[in-house]
Amino acid sequence: MFIGQDVHLLYHGDWWIQLAFLILVLLFTSAIFAAYFAVNRGQPAGWWFLKGFFIPVLGPLMIAKMPAVDRQARRARGLTKVPRTVEAMPCEICGHLNHPAAERCAKCHAPLIPEYETEIQQVKKDKTPENIS
Repeated sequence: MFIGQDVHLLYHGDWWIQLAFLILVLLFTSAIFAAYFAVNRGQPAGWWFLKGFFIPVLGPLMIAKMPAVDRQARRARGLTKVPRTVEAMPCEICGHLNHPAAERCAKCHAPLIPEYETEIQQVKKDKTPENIS
């Protein structure tokens, strides 16, 4: 080596910063794929994001191999939503638009005739002695 010669054995530009950035990008990519697979299989995305980040190759592979969870089976019986959008029901006295399952007007508190059962009424109806086996 000569005096004044610029030798770059360990530091050749910013290669270490670029390498660290590349590693972070790959870790986040793995975590995002793991969370995406988890959501598509009915699993919690947060835990699988962390598993994909800290276990980069195995995290997405583990969730990709898992069977999908039936989301409908995880719901409580009788707590289903009305499968279609219904129009609001106007009050006969004040004309305020109310939910179709409302028993009273939200504005003037006049009694209404509900067009649909509420979810609470459906659950109570399902828990009657005749329906419990």
